[in-house]
Amino acid sequence: MEYRFAPFKYYRIIYAAYRHWAINEQKKDINLDLEDDYDIMFFVEERFIEAYKTKGSYTNLILEGLDKLKLNLSQESPDSYKAACVYIVYKVLSSTKYPDYAQYFQSLHRFEHCISCEVVDKNVKEYIEKLFDDESHIANKLHQTVQFINNYDKIQKRDGVNLNNPDFSFDFKNYLDSGKSLDNISDIIKELPPPIYKVEIFLNRSRKKNDKRSQMDEVLFSKLSSGEKQFAYMMSTYIYHLINLESIHTATQTNSNGSNRVAYSMINMIFDEMELCFHPEYQRTFVNNLVSYIKRAGLNKTFSFNIILTTHSPFILSDIPACNILALKDGEPDEQFKNEKTLAANIYDILNNGFFMDDFIGEYSSIFIDEIIKKLNDPNDDISAKEQEILFEQISLIGDDFVRIKLLEKLDQCTNNRFSIEERKRILRKELDKLN
Repeated sequence: MEYRFAPFKYYRIIYAAYRHWAINEQKKDINLDLEDDYDIMFFVEERFIEAYKTKGSYTNLILEGLDKLKLNLSQESPDSYKAACVYIVYKVLSSTKYPDYAQYFQSLHRFEHCISCEVVDKNVKEYIEKLFDDESHIANKLHQTVQFINNYDKIQKRDGVNLNNPDFSFDFKNYLDSGKSLDNISDIIKELPPPIYKVEIFLNRSRKKNDKRSQMDEVLFSKLSSGEKQFAYMMSTYIYHLINLESIHTATQTNSNGSNRVAYSMINMIFDEMELCFHPEYQRTFVNNLVSYIKRAGLNKTFSFNIILTTHSPFILSDIPACNILALKDGEPDEQFKNEKTLAANIYDILNNGFFMDDFIGEYSSIFIDEIIKKLNDPNDDISAKEQEILFEQISLIGDDFVRIKLLEKLDQCTNNRFSIEERKRILRKELDKLN
């Protein structure tokens, strides 16, 4: 993973909120028509520092109220340092949307507070302490950002790390403290850089042993096919939310702050036609991958799972026992399919079942072959030499050897064996190509 400094999303949100407030308050002395990302960033940073220096402002109360934060903030601070501080205030205000902190929503959920110098008579310390004691997913990014600020000087000195230049990226391995070992996904999440950095993911694609190309290719996530991206998005979305639900268990066990959150122990996962966009190989391995990812994240130790898959894909069914399958035909259970043995069954045998298809070739090809047969069987149709050539070319395109040979035999009957020699040559050339 590579990271690049990009705090503009949060600056734009804060600027838009402040602009809305300023228009309502008829503040005509403020430039409210900024469009450029850097202009907005400088505008927000300048006012943010002023707000921080104003004792009793929301920004001052929030940053000074963080006992765990070792702050050294000024106008001369690096952009990434200031952006991290801005994000902390933004996130503290934003977190009031969660039910546990709803009592603070009315007064705090306004992002213009980030750069407002208004002095307020509010006691936000209780809320801040409660939020920073939260071990659930709600405070993950806050903890990441506080850790980033507290270790800023150390991180900045690490080789290959440029924290401030949007034109340069740094590798997560260089950012990470070499003394820390990451045993699972939860550990990795805690060590990630704050959200003021945009991430680019690189993947290593393994090659088969007999592949003469490099055994390991590095591929940008953004360059993957639509099916590969869809698979990654689907799996990561489910695992992300499951980890968030798991964090409620941890928070419930470690905190005694009167939280009313429900710690779920049974999860119902529903995948509706999950095979869409997937290569057949991704369909074949879907069930195994899903179960593997759940186990790798240790989620099976916290939750019991009920997984429902709706699919038209026979590739999925080879991993599902027949007793767990409900086959519907025209909206009704298909009685014939009940006798199928699907678990570990040959996928081609499952596909061969009439439940999936009425025929085993494409509809166009079926009509194409029927028309050739009608032409050859019509006793009243005198086939011209040109039509014979066309029929031969059409029959030669057919992939099924048995059907092709039988049609050629019929064509020979109509043309006095004119094409038998040509077909024999074609077959011999094909066999010769295989030998070479």
